Amino acid sequence: VIINPQVSYFKAPIFLAQGALGLSIVFARGRENIGTRGLPQP
Repeated sequence: VIINPQVSYFKAPIFLAQGALGLSIVFARGRENIGTRGLPQP
């Protein structure tokens, strides 16, 4: 499989940004649940 380097260079930052956003949202929800309920909820 041949991958176009230009495509990967453009897509990689987007995937990383989406992953970081998803993790930040999960952590934010976890912190809210810990503060309110005492247990992290998925």
